[in-house]
Amino acid sequence: MNDPVKYLVNYLNSPTINSNEKIQLNKFLNAFLCRLNDFIYTYKLHHSNCLSLNRWFLLTDMNLSNIQLKLMPNENVFSNLPNLQRLWLCNNQIETLNNCLIKCYSLIELRLNSNQLHSIHKQLYKLHCLEILDLSLNHLSNLLVS
Repeated sequence: MNDPVKYLVNYLNSPTINSNEKIQLNKFLNAFLCRLNDFIYTYKLHHSNCLSLNRWFLLTDMNLSNIQLKLMPNENVFSNLPNLQRLWLCNNQIETLNNCLIKCYSLIELRLNSNQLHSIHKQLYKLHCLEILDLSLNHLSNLLVS
């Protein structure tokens, strides 16, 4: 699936997630759409001659901070953002990353500070381009990255 929004909508309609997860995923989806619409609007202002916009390919920065997010969708949510380089998820209440970063191969900056993370297992193994990682103000007791 090439569209993370369609993926999230389908995932939200899945009978396998509970009502609390739906609330959290709706928060994520609304913030994601808001940031995407800002990006598209800004891009069109500067590139008005562009008729067809592959918005997913062009997206390099995503700020999902301060939205009281507790739950992250699974690994497919960012998988179609091949050029995502900076991701801010600060000042939320995220307890687990749910493998959402596994396919974010182009990330150079990841801000996860001020959340409720207790451990980071294999989340960061494939982020070979990562230069900036902020995990401050979490509850980390286990950081297994090599």
